[in-house]
Amino acid sequence: MSMGSSLGPTFAGIIADHLHDWRWLFRITSILLGANLLSCLAMLPETHHNHRDPSQESQSLEQGKSNEESDHCNTVEHVDEVPQRQPLIHLWFERSFYVPQTVKSYKPYFQYLLDLLLLLITPEIIVTVLMWACTIGWVLVASIMSAIYYGSPPFSWSSQEIGLLNLGPFVGLVLGFPLGGPVADKVILYIAKNKEDPDPRGRLVLLLIGGIISPLGCLLMGLSLQNQWHWMGFAAGWGMLAFGITSSCSILLTYSIDRFKQKAGHVGLVVQMITYLLSFAMTYCTVDWYTAQGALKQFGTMAGILWVCYLLGFCLYYIPLGTRG
Repeated sequence: MSMGSSLGPTFAGIIADHLHDWRWLFRITSILLGANLLSCLAMLPETHHNHRDPSQESQSLEQGKSNEESDHCNTVEHVDEVPQRQPLIHLWFERSFYVPQTVKSYKPYFQYLLDLLLLLITPEIIVTVLMWACTIGWVLVASIMSAIYYGSPPFSWSSQEIGLLNLGPFVGLVLGFPLGGPVADKVILYIAKNKEDPDPRGRLVLLLIGGIISPLGCLLMGLSLQNQWHWMGFAAGWGMLAFGITSSCSILLTYSIDRFKQKAGHVGLVVQMITYLLSFAMTYCTVDWYTAQGALKQFGTMAGILWVCYLLGFCLYYIPLGTRG
């Protein structure tokens, strides 16, 4: 998901230069989105899980105990029946377009909307949304500023050259992935060696690495534009900023899902929806912001806001676990 923020502009520049018309980018994107939508409808199974009625849980437990007692008293040998194999076409059609009748929901529709709103007032989700919105928002701001700065004289770069500059954040995303994924998981397993239930707060310690690298990347980009340093300085700073997406942002998202395990889908929806709304607001005034304050103050402010987000992330460590979701 994160790779699109860097590879998208790269291919956009190549398409605009080689097809001699920037409109082709949107035509190709529309075709790919349509094909992706059709493939999702045809290939992805309907997601569902069994909702248990709380009033029936006690009855099922009592029934289970009675069944166990009868099994102990009467042991009867039996041969398992071999289930019939269902044709693959029927299995695909059933799983893709139908929800089993056994799956029932005991909540009205407005209750699900209320659950989404209630998630927005929890500290974990607030901090996660802010971290995602600021990191992705600043990556998009850097994309806009690179096109304006390097596309104007004395540089006058082509669309392809500006697009290839996005390989800097791509490298940052790749380098940040192990920290937000396998490394964070190993830290949790190491902490949980002598515990039955691992503490999800152990992941938050790894925010320190992204808290140093990402904001410093903003400062490096601001200095590169302000002092007209080599373009590699801007690309390196951009990569350092993007490092936080696959490291710190992924850590916070996983932590939030651990805290709200029963509402994992709600968490993902809320975080992504609010993130891109805030990112749009951040990029909307980018050019005016740059014109009014200059590159160094603009990117310095971005770094300061990121440091505040990381500080809030560390504060989550001191919130009692309690019971969530």
